[in-house]
Amino acid sequence: MQGCFKKTEELLDEAVLIDSDNCVSNVMAGNFKILFGKTVSDYIQRAKRFAVTEKEKIMCDLLNYQIEGKLAAALESCVSIVNRWPEDLWIAKLGNLFAFYLGKNEISVRLGRLALAANSESHLAYGMLAFALEESGELEEAEELCRTALGMCSEKGDPWAEHTLAHILHSQGRIQEAAKLMSTFTHHWTECNSFMYTHNWWHYALLLLDLECGKDELLSIFDDHIWNKDRTFIQDQIMATSFLLILDLRKIDYGQDRLDSVVSYINNENEFCVELQSDLLRLWAFQKSGNIDLANKLLQRIDDYSTNSTRSTLLKSTYMPCAKAVVEFGSSNYREAVSNFEKCDFNRFQQIGASKEQSLLFIEVLIESLERLGQHSEEKKLITEYIGMKRIENTPFWSEKIRSISI
Repeated sequence: MQGCFKKTEELLDEAVLIDSDNCVSNVMAGNFKILFGKTVSDYIQRAKRFAVTEKEKIMCDLLNYQIEGKLAAALESCVSIVNRWPEDLWIAKLGNLFAFYLGKNEISVRLGRLALAANSESHLAYGMLAFALEESGELEEAEELCRTALGMCSEKGDPWAEHTLAHILHSQGRIQEAAKLMSTFTHHWTECNSFMYTHNWWHYALLLLDLECGKDELLSIFDDHIWNKDRTFIQDQIMATSFLLILDLRKIDYGQDRLDSVVSYINNENEFCVELQSDLLRLWAFQKSGNIDLANKLLQRIDDYSTNSTRSTLLKSTYMPCAKAVVEFGSSNYREAVSNFEKCDFNRFQQIGASKEQSLLFIEVLIESLERLGQHSEEKKLITEYIGMKRIENTPFWSEKIRSISI
């Protein structure tokens, strides 16, 4: 499941076709398809009909909870299964995913450790635990696990472990090292699904951006690798929109045609309030491209969704104020943007689907707002707190910004 989604779906479809009376294959197909918003009623019906063992019955409960949108209960089912059958990497990975969205990093780590103990010969288990540790701030152990995973499959590679290693090295300011490594991994990504392919190229491009490589190389990566796979897939849209926003913040001209191309794929109102991180990026893109009515319509949807959601408390400290801040930023109302950003709990952005690296993008928008207002002491404090001194020292953009503020 880590990197080859389309192939995974094909294999699961084939398994159900060969043995439609198999509970486990139906649950796995349902687990997978529902992640992409597909209807899975046939799968859960067949799974329940043919569930015999205790594990199969818990797996049916798990799929039911997914269908009902009860992530906490789904996670509990995963924990129950992995505690008793830790060799099940599929369920461990699902639990890892649910724990990420719930901000339960400690559970993600515990599942990863159980899975690794039972699957010590699998590089996938090392990569799974490494990412959980990285998001928990345990970078030294996470790096060691990544390198172990990569050493176990040096020819084919492990795109997920490579991606996690990029997170670790970038956050530590080891940018030259990270960029060099990622450049040697790119051939491993050709067989990945569009998300893992574009996401790893996105990380590589961010490293090159921080090293101030040429604009032409960055735009070439965007055209050939970030926005050249599955433009209808929301995760690919997130990568493309976020990269254009980063270029915009760094004052790099990316061309109106690229933004227009992205906007033409992200303006489907049926996909509003589905992948929350993407809505925040949509708002920027709609405003930047002059689609103000669409931005206002999305903002209203976000407000309604945040108010009526069972996660209202969380969304009112992350999703909703950030959305308002992005709109104010796009309207050059920087004071109002800062006011709304101050209501954001950036430490909880993981729960709306953003990794630490992705959360930094919105912090950059806040930093830019403070820059425009001339609030340099607050700007410097944020840069130091969220970017970190090692990364500042090894990134020309940030080191120059700190230098200019300090003058």
